[in-house]
Amino acid sequence: LQAELAVPILLGEQLLGVFDVASRKPFLDDDLKAIQIIADQLAVAIDHAYLFADTQRALEETRLLYRTSQRISVAIDVDDVVQAYLEQVAVRGRYACNIALYEFDDTGRRSAVIVRGRWTPTDGLQCPLMIQVPNVRDALDPLLDVGQTIAIRDVHTDARVPEVLRQMQARDGRPALTLIPLMARGRRIGLVILSYPGVHEWPEANLHAYQITAAQLATAIDNRQQIALIARHNQQIAVWEE
Repeated sequence: LQAELAVPILLGEQLLGVFDVASRKPFLDDDLKAIQIIADQLAVAIDHAYLFADTQRALEETRLLYRTSQRISVAIDVDDVVQAYLEQVAVRGRYACNIALYEFDDTGRRSAVIVRGRWTPTDGLQCPLMIQVPNVRDALDPLLDVGQTIAIRDVHTDARVPEVLRQMQARDGRPALTLIPLMARGRRIGLVILSYPGVHEWPEANLHAYQITAAQLATAIDNRQQIALIARHNQQIAVWEE
């Protein structure tokens, strides 16, 4: 090969890529013009492909939100809501997914973390669960309290991860971790916890389905908790009246 021609694939001012051609003979002016035409056509075709992919992704997300909303709307209690979420959302991915809810003391502070349901690619669905551990405030809490998702590629190298959490992930052989807060009425009531058996970069596209459905999950859980609280209060009133 004696000659090489690199033509940018431009869409307006955006560089999409490069059309690179090599030859055993020198390129002529007509060759440059022809390849430029092809590069322009490629730019339009690539742009259309991106738009189509975005449209398909948005359509699939809308379907997921609709199916999840339908399934959650008929859930009776918190455990049923958690199971519905795992069946509709978690089973579509390749990550282990835990739904953890907080227990609050009389002052409104988080006192314990309770895992209420889990789905893993190897063991499938486990729900209901009631695995409880004490809640300890750490460096991750300020970000989670404002609703920010935290993706950790390796718990062993991230200084923000508390030692207890690091040991738990080491025991399970899942160093990659993502925490998606469940926010209801301005308060964090739980977490969607994703984990992966290896150091992992957590692509945004892979997390999007969990994030867009987390608001549905949080609202449904909060609603069922309020209904249960009202039922308990009514029961207490009935006992007092009797």
